[in-house]
Amino acid sequence: MIAAAATALAQGITHRNPPSVSLDIPTKRKLVEKALTLKAGDSFQTVTNTLGQPTTDTNYGGDFHYLDYHMQAWKGERVDDDCHDAEYVRVRVDQSNRIVSVWIRVEMK
Repeated sequence: MIAAAATALAQGITHRNPPSVSLDIPTKRKLVEKALTLKAGDSFQTVTNTLGQPTTDTNYGGDFHYLDYHMQAWKGERVDDDCHDAEYVRVRVDQSNRIVSVWIRVEMK
């Protein structure tokens, strides 16, 4: 059993359930292409006009917030560095609702 668990972890399989969000490759590609057009200083409105409404909008104490667009995620898990299999576009927006940065984390085969 331990060997099977080690093999599963080595292959990156860390979830017992299928993802709650799992976009197909063409949809992921479109989202990534749109995200690549965003740049620092763009407005919140530009983000939502380009990408649509985010899956989540998380405020981190008033200095900034993240707009996350999930491409692959599991229910009950945060989409961040702790969830190594998560795929997303994350847009960091400052107090003035202007883009500070855009992160894209995706695997397309």
